[in-house]
Amino acid sequence: LVEDKVINLNNNLNSVRKEIEEFEGYKNIVTKLEKFNIGPGNLRGLMKTHAFFGNIPKEDIPAVEEELNVELPVYVIENMELDKKTDTIILITYSEYEAEVTRILRTHHFEEIDIPLKIIPYTLEETKVKVEENLKELREEDKNILDELKEIASKEMGNLLRYREFLSAARKLDEVNRKFASTRDTYIFQGWVPSSKSDDIKKLIEELSEGKGIVEINEPEKGDTPPTLINNPKITKPLEVITTNYGYPGYNELDPTSIIGLTFPIIFGFMFGDIGEGIVVALLGYMLGFRLKVGENARKLGRTLILCGISATIVGFLYGSFFGLEGESMTKYLPFLFKKPLPPLWMNINPISTSSVTASNIQNAVLFSLEFGVLLISLALVLNVIKLSLQKEYKYAFVHPSGVAGLWFFLGSVVLLFHYGLDLVSIITSQLSLVLFYLPLLVIIIGEWKVGGQSLGMSLFNSVFDVVLKYLSNGLSFVRIMIMGIIHAAFMGMMVMGMNGVSNPILISIIFIFGNIGIIIMEVFISFIQDLRLHFYEIFSKFYAGNGVPFNPLKISFKFLEK
Repeated sequence: LVEDKVINLNNNLNSVRKEIEEFEGYKNIVTKLEKFNIGPGNLRGLMKTHAFFGNIPKEDIPAVEEELNVELPVYVIENMELDKKTDTIILITYSEYEAEVTRILRTHHFEEIDIPLKIIPYTLEETKVKVEENLKELREEDKNILDELKEIASKEMGNLLRYREFLSAARKLDEVNRKFASTRDTYIFQGWVPSSKSDDIKKLIEELSEGKGIVEINEPEKGDTPPTLINNPKITKPLEVITTNYGYPGYNELDPTSIIGLTFPIIFGFMFGDIGEGIVVALLGYMLGFRLKVGENARKLGRTLILCGISATIVGFLYGSFFGLEGESMTKYLPFLFKKPLPPLWMNINPISTSSVTASNIQNAVLFSLEFGVLLISLALVLNVIKLSLQKEYKYAFVHPSGVAGLWFFLGSVVLLFHYGLDLVSIITSQLSLVLFYLPLLVIIIGEWKVGGQSLGMSLFNSVFDVVLKYLSNGLSFVRIMIMGIIHAAFMGMMVMGMNGVSNPILISIIFIFGNIGIIIMEVFISFIQDLRLHFYEIFSKFYAGNGVPFNPLKISFKFLEK
């Protein structure tokens, strides 16, 4: 039988490798003895003397010698360096002093090297030859056994794969059977199935049981924790790696993957806007997502980078930037690509650009960040209202700080800021503030008290400080979108300034190539992290708990066995 043959070969292999390990140890001992030019037989079987052979810390040797000089004037000690901190020593003294020397050495961390009986009878040269001969024979035997095992594996590979597949399926079925309740004549089991498949499963069970099976299909009850089956469109599916990194969507929770399939690349694009570098990021994402042999999460990350790269390329046209070149620098350094400068479709945001950039460009960019942030925060609050409504928490959906009252308060505050600017006196005292600021804040306070179960004092404190400051900081956080875009453009501008400062074409090429490589490596990472932070802390925190359990169906697939 193949099994018996493989077991015997494996046992032989283990035995051979154990012997190899043993003789490697002998070789190590011989190497140490060779430094002293002394054979193993010279250290054992002595009549009137005793030899100690082993390793000791360098720093302990003077103390050992001092103690021996005081207590045992008759000894010989030789030492050789093993490494920077340890020496190998041979110490010889009269047999009558063996116990006392042993005591002294032990107090100084001496580790004795045992000399096996097998090599004691031989001289140093004889031992070296015998050890090398044995190692050569054993390694050859090891190779022959491995070759024989490989030959069996190659010959029986098809059968082995089928056996493994069969055993894996049998183990899964056995695990499932253990979860069944049973009587003498019946089996009872329950589990979760996708609602779209429930009728098909019911029909299948009835067919397999020849009409003797009873199937009940029930909706999840309150208190149940059903698993969640994620089912996203193909284009946004890669972004599940971001969603699930925050937390798995709950059963009665909105899965934000499709939403961030739009928002995540857009934010990345505005942070990293450049036509050429965007194309490079998309190509790197393609290699990671489709070409390289990596794990599933790494593939999803690569496909996410494709979307981010495409977005950065599109925004690059809005900024008018190609690998950091803008305006006249395009025709100056890449005349074979640009016969005339490529104008920005929106505006140039490079603060040290060779093109004209006004202060209003920077101001408009920052204002755009705030407006975009208002839009995304409002979307997150609307999603939270929908989530609470689906969970039939209608009152809480209205009074929750991230519900209708929260949206009312947030948008009202935005309107007041746009209407009055930073005139806090007008904001606090205006009649408009009664409706847009104070009233929704009052609803939140009462809601947290009456519906949320907080004390009035805690509700008041949380609403005034937490809610007001939270929405202020949330809104301001989105300024980082265009700030990152401006910083990215500034790095590009510094690179172009460096190119303008030299006349040698080779130096210009080096600055251009390595400048872009450095910026891509640094800025892709930073922009991606900042994008994640905005989604996790400013968007997800409003509506997404991420405390769900993934749906892992019983699945048995056959690749090598015939179905």
